[in-house]
Amino acid sequence: MAEPGAVVAVVGGATRRASGADQSCGYERIAGARTVSGGVGLLAGDMVVAKVLVPGSGTAAHLVAVRRESGQVVWESQATILDAGALDGKLWVMETDHSLNGISERDGSLVWHTQLGADTQVVSEEGALLYVQNSRQDLMAYRVADGLLQWQAADAGQLLKVDQGLVYTYQGLVAVPSKKQASASKYLMALRVSDGHSVWVATSLKSMPLAVKIANGVVYSYGASAVLTAIRVSDNRLLWRRPMGPQESLIEVAGGLVYIENAQISELVVLNAQTGAPAWRYLSGNASVVAVQPQMVYLRDTQGITALNTRNGSLVWLYETSIAISDVQLQGGSIYVVSEQDGVVNAVNGRNGNLLWHYDIGDPGHSYSNARGYVVQIDQGVVYLVLHNDTSLNALSVLDREILWHTSLILH
Repeated sequence: MAEPGAVVAVVGGATRRASGADQSCGYERIAGARTVSGGVGLLAGDMVVAKVLVPGSGTAAHLVAVRRESGQVVWESQATILDAGALDGKLWVMETDHSLNGISERDGSLVWHTQLGADTQVVSEEGALLYVQNSRQDLMAYRVADGLLQWQAADAGQLLKVDQGLVYTYQGLVAVPSKKQASASKYLMALRVSDGHSVWVATSLKSMPLAVKIANGVVYSYGASAVLTAIRVSDNRLLWRRPMGPQESLIEVAGGLVYIENAQISELVVLNAQTGAPAWRYLSGNASVVAVQPQMVYLRDTQGITALNTRNGSLVWLYETSIAISDVQLQGGSIYVVSEQDGVVNAVNGRNGNLLWHYDIGDPGHSYSNARGYVVQIDQGVVYLVLHNDTSLNALSVLDREILWHTSLILH
């Protein structure tokens, strides 16, 4: 039985951020980096499914399914879950016996079962496929509907991203027999989603990419040579190239724009994604990009949230707050600013930056583990909170900030 204070994570396949992304090196996705942790939410049909880690039980956990409307517990699983998610309206779990299973969100019953190796893990979930990799970097695509293997690519490299019907991977180190060549060959590759066949290979990389971003069939990357290149996959054409400064990093490609942060002068540099031509610049101070939308890009710093016009970089609004921001979520025209340290969540109008409401969920000044609770998901006007004092999941109405329901996650 879970005791109060057990770690609770509402697990997820519908990711809110660049799922599995390792922001430190700029990759879209690093194989093996996908982990289920607090703050990633799963909403399957009319259910909220929570993963409850029991102290002393290692990494295995229970799943608890709760009705979104009432908070009623519908089913609980055994403590055999290592990973879980939702894809195409279906639940999947990775269990301690290294099996990948499909389960019914209605009652938790087994729908399909696939036995995997001990060194495998789910690294991505896109469309109707679950992507699994092993220590040899073989890439397998399983159908979430029935668990059948759709295709397998041996030694495919690290999965980066699935984009427009292609699976992009990075092959890090491949032995080269000739002493006249470098000790390793490094390249990017694109596989067809439908059958895993390789349709594009970029062999021009001289070193491990420091950053890779993929958008609209174009691969943006740079390595130790410090030259950012844009290569169109359909015809392998180099669209443009740009030298990168020693403290510049590729942050995002979205809405036809490439976002680069220059840490040396605290500047956000924005380029045209098709031509590489400068679009605009913004002196950002210590701010970092947290979200990009068609008309606005949002920055976060120690002072609050800044919204800029993506067309010209002009300041649209500035929301100042004294809380230590740990997470920013965008939902339905509102921005939810969460502070685990201060134990609060603030809702901000996405158009003008005005504070809509404030909700206190924790003790100011306490660490995340000592706070009274934290936000795990925001969806359709409801903020889902976990409270530590009684290990409960709570649904908070955005409209009136009233608790709609309160459900204990302590299993008996």
